[in-house]
Amino acid sequence: MTESVVDKKEDGVVGDKKVSVRRLKKTTYSNVQVFQYDRMIGWLLFIGILVVVFLVLYRLNFFTSDEREVNQNDGSMLMWGVMLDAGSTGTRAHICQFLRTRYGEYRLLFTNFVEVQKGFSSLIREDGDHVEEVKSILSPIIDVLNEKIAPEHTHWTPIFLRATAGLRLLSDRHSEKILTAAFKCLRKTGYLTKRKWVSILDGTLEAVFNWITVNYVFHSISSRDPIEVRMQKSVGALDLGGGSLQLAFVPDLADIPTNKQQKEDPRLNVSDFIHETAVFPTRKVLYAHSFLGYGILDFQRKLYEHLQSTNRLLENPCFYSGHRKHLKTGLLREEIDTLGSGNFHECLKEAKAVFGLTDTENMLSNDGTSETCAAGDDGTECSGFQQAVEVPTELCVFGRNSCGIDGKYQPIPRGKLVAFAYFYDKIQLAGLGESPSRAEIFARGEQICSLNHSDAVTEFGDDADSLCGDLAYIYVLLFEVIRIGKDVDLKFIQRVGGSMLGWGIGALIAAMETSKIQ
Repeated sequence: MTESVVDKKEDGVVGDKKVSVRRLKKTTYSNVQVFQYDRMIGWLLFIGILVVVFLVLYRLNFFTSDEREVNQNDGSMLMWGVMLDAGSTGTRAHICQFLRTRYGEYRLLFTNFVEVQKGFSSLIREDGDHVEEVKSILSPIIDVLNEKIAPEHTHWTPIFLRATAGLRLLSDRHSEKILTAAFKCLRKTGYLTKRKWVSILDGTLEAVFNWITVNYVFHSISSRDPIEVRMQKSVGALDLGGGSLQLAFVPDLADIPTNKQQKEDPRLNVSDFIHETAVFPTRKVLYAHSFLGYGILDFQRKLYEHLQSTNRLLENPCFYSGHRKHLKTGLLREEIDTLGSGNFHECLKEAKAVFGLTDTENMLSNDGTSETCAAGDDGTECSGFQQAVEVPTELCVFGRNSCGIDGKYQPIPRGKLVAFAYFYDKIQLAGLGESPSRAEIFARGEQICSLNHSDAVTEFGDDADSLCGDLAYIYVLLFEVIRIGKDVDLKFIQRVGGSMLGWGIGALIAAMETSKIQ
């Protein structure tokens, strides 16, 4: 029987109202239970606070002893950093060892490059979180990291991931799902990472970081040099990817519209193309731009779309004569048949048409005046002149000497240039070496396009089918769109020492400095 907790009832009067008062017994039950309940709440709060503090300290590596050696003489320390390049055609890792000085500067000592021939953009699907698919790409790279980086450095080594054109072309929803999946995988590796370190790289920054990497590994700029010498020594960077093209070089200041000109005509605004960057340590005015949709895979797709729209699929000059091929092309992967005619001259015309350009016999002198010259596609040039292609007048507001792709601002590069990525891959596949001339590239294009299909496959393997058209595209890009002249020192290089050219090393140095990695 339940004991009553009511001791007694009393009736009384308050004002003019009659009230009943119930007095409760002081029972053992009420005192003990209230005390136990309060104590339990207190312990739960205390334990919760301890868990939160532990997790915070764990994320800050508080419980991991720092066994890295510090040079007692100058305070420098060896550090590692990793930049993952999630490109449209593959996923690559730049694994770098630095000497971090007591002043926070990073001096590159060693680099290693790892590549998986699969890009994140190939994982796109409507359902699921993509974690397992991303893990299958990253796992071989993480295995290499574990071999290269000593265990005492693991918890202190930052991993950054930047995605480029492949993910830029996806919707925000799809790209965000893939990046989140990548972060979840990296978080479990034991290396230092944060969600904000996994992101899509802006195209212009990609071009700027290309330039920084090239000049960093070439040691082309020294703070001890006078400013005019630094300008001459800097090396321009040309990067041809699968889904985009990046250009970065120090322009001739005379080619940049003045502030007054830009104010008077807003169409002449070049703020999207001209950037100031402080490196090495000096401040430079840099032309840098990324042309999304002008990678080599984009060209291959656009070429077949153009041939289809002009009813030339069965007389394809960019494919081997007499050979028929069934393929899927376009964004919708439409099935088509093509029959080759193998003609490099005609293939050049098709490559120009992809840009919306037409041939002209007019030549532009170095000061932009128009002259007549009998130069041809075979690489012969008039002394002191640049070959020109007709850019639609309505697109070209900067003057024909400063118009590039789609009529966008692009001054003529001068001095030294390094072309890498697909530029390098295709030129080397064609057997052209490090410094082929324009005429040599043209002659080799003629030879390759005139091969029969079986001989081309024997010599070039799986890349044979696209090589004729790829060389035409590279030729048009370099000499008729970017307008590289005879006075430019152009080299096709992919590695300098152990360093792989690209934006990765430049972006890693910038990320480590801005993230204040200790």
